[in-house]
Order: sequence, then structure tokens, then C-alpha cells
Amino acid sequence: MPLYKTFITVRFNEVDMYQIVWHGRFIEYFEIARNQLAQKFGLDPINLKKKGYMAPVIELSCRYFLPAKLNDNLVIETGIKPSDTAKLIFIYNLFRSNSNNELIAKGETIHVITTLDGVLLYHIPDEIDKSLKAMIDYLQR
Repeated sequence: MPLYKTFITVRFNEVDMYQIVWHGRFIEYFEIARNQLAQKFGLDPINLKKKGYMAPVIELSCRYFLPAKLNDNLVIETGIKPSDTAKLIFIYNLFRSNSNNELIAKGETIHVITTLDGVLLYHIPDEIDKSLKAMIDYLQR
């Protein structure tokens, strides 16, 4: 599955007392990458809200393999898995951008689609589905 790339350099305020990236920052990195991809297709939180929807996270996972350190250049590859129901499943691979492209972490977030009043939808609304299909087509190039 082709993936969208986001680039981040680890900043001083992102490392802990062990001089490695604090584990919670990886979720923030995933969110940055997801929102960059989603924004290209009008599926970011601001545009979803304008359309009358939200996509709250209901589940997330992160598997850590190697530490990231201050000034590391990171690449987050983000993709989306197709779903038959009104949910968005994003996947993430986080690499250190070096000659080895070391895999640092993998993750996934699952989002349900609701109305602004919090009513859970069972089918993806047509306007969101159209944007999702455009995203998938873009990623498959």
C-alpha cells in the first residue's frame, strides 16, 4: 500500500530525561501526519466540521521498536485502510531518515464518523466517501 510521507525533526522539548523522544509524542507525530494527509482531501477536523461531521478517535495503538533522539529527522508514512462501515482506519510507519531508514514505530488509529451532535453513523456519507476514494486513488499512484 503506497503511503503519504510527512517529515519531522525532533525538537528539544520533545525529549525526556533519558534524552529520547517521550513515548506520547509518537501519537502527536501520527496526528500531524494524519491531518496533513486528510487536509489534502477535505477530511481534516475543520473541513469535516464544516460538512457537519466529526471523526473522533476510538482506538489507537503504537508499537515502539527503536528510540528517536534529539535532532533526528523522522519520516511518518501514513495510509488508510478501506472500511465497509462509517469509520476511518489510518496506519502509520515512523522511520529515522538515515541511510538505513530504521523503523522506529508503527501505529494505527481508528475513527468513527458521527454528526456534530455525536450521533454515530453506520454508513459513510457520500461527500466523505468521495473524498476517501480520492485519497485512496492518490495513495495508489
